[in-house]
Amino acid sequence: MSKNKRSKTAGGSFFPKGFWPTVARGDKITKDEANIRARDLIKENPNHTIRSLAKKIPCSIGLVCQLPAWRALQEYKKKTFGKKRPKVIPLTKKLKACLGSKDDQLQQLIAEQTKDDKQTPRLYVRKHT
Repeated sequence: MSKNKRSKTAGGSFFPKGFWPTVARGDKITKDEANIRARDLIKENPNHTIRSLAKKIPCSIGLVCQLPAWRALQEYKKKTFGKKRPKVIPLTKKLKACLGSKDDQLQQLIAEQTKDDKQTPRLYVRKHT
């Protein structure tokens, strides 16, 4: 029997104790309390991420995304900043002049290649058609 390289810690998890912020089972935070804490944290710093809020409140990320304060912040950011648009770069005059023209040297090389293909015999000929 092969052993797993990562062994479980005493708590039964692969992660060390204190890796995830936890709340004791009896100390669960309600949605209203979490919303108040989130609102206060957002007033201090509106650049909080969902993970940083979940860590500071402490609650799950799923609860943070349901909070009215978080939703209001997301709506504000959406209206204020909107979607990022790609920067449009206009074509230069030289590039516009080249768009319609055909390269004579390229056409000459293509003609030479097709001429060589016709002159050289094929090494592999199909037996069945």
